[in-house]
Amino acid sequence: MSIVSNNTTYYEDLENIPDSLLMESDTVIAEYHNDKTNVHLSLQVCGEVKIEYKDSIYEGASEFPQELTDLIRNGYYDEEGMHHSFEDNPDVYVCNNNWFELFEEDEKGNKTHESWVCDCENYTAADIDSLFMDTEEEILEKRKELEAEAQER
Repeated sequence: MSIVSNNTTYYEDLENIPDSLLMESDTVIAEYHNDKTNVHLSLQVCGEVKIEYKDSIYEGASEFPQELTDLIRNGYYDEEGMHHSFEDNPDVYVCNNNWFELFEEDEKGNKTHESWVCDCENYTAADIDSLFMDTEEEILEKRKELEAEAQER
């Protein structure tokens, strides 16, 4: 995987991941550390997966039979000449799912109170960097506002 930003470390490639269900929960996708602005971010897969498929229960992508993985990867199935979401398949029941979430962290890697749920399906490294930089801008703007409020008091 190519490095787009010197501040970002990439651990997982999302370019061919159309759904977070295809990844294990608690996976760290990428981390962003900018010591100059003291902004530290981590993009992760959160949640607990539990899918019933053809009367069997699966609790993570590594347990999925290839048929279920293909169904999720395609995002749909055909029935009577129509496309339907894989979740509408009568053999599939998503009890619990996972999602991509961006966390603000301190310089030691501890999560702060800020996080954002993100639709990062099929993101490239450049997309991830853009997400990190946009979030950093938002954080820095919020810090300025808080400083201004504190000075007014």
